[in-house]
Amino acid sequence: MENGNFPTSCKNCGSTISGSDRHCRYCGAPVTVTENTSQNISYNNIKFNSGRLRSLGIWSLLWAVFAIAVGLFLLSVFKQDGSSFTDMIRTTGILAVLSGIFSMFTAILAFIRRGFIAAFACCIISSVLALPLILGVIGLVVAYRLYKYRDDFVDH
Repeated sequence: MENGNFPTSCKNCGSTISGSDRHCRYCGAPVTVTENTSQNISYNNIKFNSGRLRSLGIWSLLWAVFAIAVGLFLLSVFKQDGSSFTDMIRTTGILAVLSGIFSMFTAILAFIRRGFIAAFACCIISSVLALPLILGVIGLVVAYRLYKYRDDFVDH
């Protein structure tokens, strides 16, 4: 069966295959993954856009750099002096650095298009850790888009 220029049938038995199938539902043959010259990936020539994950990876990487920089700045400027205000700022700095680290993992997994569950979990953790900076909302938007584009991950 043809859908435009892209066949959506099993190469082994010819039965119809949906874009999310990893194996043929009838004969069990694996659905082959091939890389195209564009930024798309295809399962039996059904194309998925990996550029969306690349964009999310870039946003996650930018957040990681920003969060780590802000966290290190807060930790370097506010030295421990025993006051509760300084402790609160230093805690925010530590949370920002941790948020950046988890965002870095999200970026890496989005770039390699592997480990959707780990990428999604890292993004949520990064967002929750960044909530004291009020910027955790950005991470929640990225997490939503990761979930929306989960089929673009090769191993989802």
